Amino acid sequence: MIIWYFYIMPTPFKLIPACVLLCLAFVANAAIPVDTIIKRPVPISKTMSYQVSDFSVYFKEGIASIRKDSMDKGVKLLSTGFGYVLSKGDIQRVLSYQLLELIDLIDITARGKLSPAEVVPMHAFLKGVFADSSGNIVKTVLPYINKAPSTTFVKRLKLLLQFDTPDKINSDLNKLLIEKPDLLGANLLKAEILFGQDKFAETVGYCTKVISLSPQYAHAYHLRAKSYEGLKLHSKALVDYDQTIKLFPAHFEAFYERADIYMDEDKYRQAINGYLQTLAIVNNYKWCHYNLARAYKDVNMTDSAMFYINLHLNTYKEDADGFNIKGEIFYAMDDYPAAIAQHNRAIAYNPNRSDFYEERGDAYFYAKDITNAMVDFKKAFSMDKNNKYLMDRIGNCYHSNGDEVKAISWYQAALKINPNYKYAYVDMDISLNKLGRYKEAIAALEKAVAIDSTYAIANGNMGWDYYCLGNYDACIKHSYKALNYQEDATYAMFNIALATLAKGDFEKARELYTQFVKTCKEKNYPINDGAITDLNDLIKKKIMVKEATYIIENILRKTD
Repeated sequence: MIIWYFYIMPTPFKLIPACVLLCLAFVANAAIPVDTIIKRPVPISKTMSYQVSDFSVYFKEGIASIRKDSMDKGVKLLSTGFGYVLSKGDIQRVLSYQLLELIDLIDITARGKLSPAEVVPMHAFLKGVFADSSGNIVKTVLPYINKAPSTTFVKRLKLLLQFDTPDKINSDLNKLLIEKPDLLGANLLKAEILFGQDKFAETVGYCTKVISLSPQYAHAYHLRAKSYEGLKLHSKALVDYDQTIKLFPAHFEAFYERADIYMDEDKYRQAINGYLQTLAIVNNYKWCHYNLARAYKDVNMTDSAMFYINLHLNTYKEDADGFNIKGEIFYAMDDYPAAIAQHNRAIAYNPNRSDFYEERGDAYFYAKDITNAMVDFKKAFSMDKNNKYLMDRIGNCYHSNGDEVKAISWYQAALKINPNYKYAYVDMDISLNKLGRYKEAIAALEKAVAIDSTYAIANGNMGWDYYCLGNYDACIKHSYKALNYQEDATYAMFNIALATLAKGDFEKARELYTQFVKTCKEKNYPINDGAITDLNDLIKKKIMVKEATYIIENILRKTD
């Protein structure tokens, strides 16, 4: 879309002639009525020798006239052309400072509002833009400006000439804003400069001023939205992105950036809509395909995720991030060998990313290749020494290898980095339980529950620790808590029934086993072998042998 030649900030002056000649391609599709910014198109001359609908001729002949030193004629033709463009669409709502100011200064010049002394530097400027092939427009035009009277027009022209060198114009811009605080162009230029310096709070103030002067100026809302995003004020940014899109429905950058916020907030379906809307306007814009793959993966739509990551990799054939996400998609599909293959490619293209080794380590771990998982987690850890997740995963590897003492040391290291990392407490509980250190295991889980009282696994595992201590009532209590927060926690169900049987209440236990098996069948919850294993342990300990055998044979083994 040609509009973005005007929108992108900044545009080199030497490219402006080409932009002017191309801009009309957008106008045919513009549908929103214009009522702000440039309010008065220059009337069309009735003596024109060509069709007035062929707007591009105004620009072509205007530029040609300037190149032939027919300045007055060239200025009027350009002004007429811009007037028609701005009267037919909403293009001006997204113009950045440079083009908006250029059009306005041309319009003022064409209307004969300047003194002869002001016309001289303006003509020199236009020749520099449209006729000077040297590219050094500042060196050519600045002497004319310095000789001209210090009027508001000349000050604006000087700022436009050097708008991309903030250090040189900042003092002059501040003085002009004091003299003319309601000058739209000056406020906009200040906002763009501040944004370029990452001074987002100050940018917001100037954007707000611009919006008060021109309430339908989409570019100001967009710039303020990006500033709010820079300040991490996402709710305010979303409001301004919405307004930007309302004022300019073809604003694909606003769709894209709004979708990025939704991704950051884990609102994946909204993000998906935003990226799809972006692609409906501009095909293959930035990393839309990549981000769609991420979003679809996170809503478990792996087929769609794979479709979009393949589109992304068709364009960016050596993108390490793309192969890494493709590996994550295979991982989500439980295809660990395929995931490992994609992570191998990611690492081949960029061997210096700790997260790539982390992702491949996870795939190795669940492929039950603990040796390679350990290698990858330790490699990633060597690159990111403060990563609590990696410490926890290394602990998981030691646990899988049966080395509970080393596992616990890594969980403790993770908790030293972040004492509120609840997952490490749960993992530590498992290792402590294996070592028969049940009270310490319970103490670890109490810390996890203090961090998150709704953490189902922590409550459920605490129930099992209490069972191991012979405190069956506490086991039942905490297992019910786990079920309250996670209704498919089948291990908690059968721990309740098991503890009830261990207490000697066979009738109640039989009722519970029957009820839980029925629930699992109705809701398609898996019943793992642990339920039978735990009953067999009771039998080995000579506890409720007859009753445990009955439940195994008549309830659990008849689940089919």
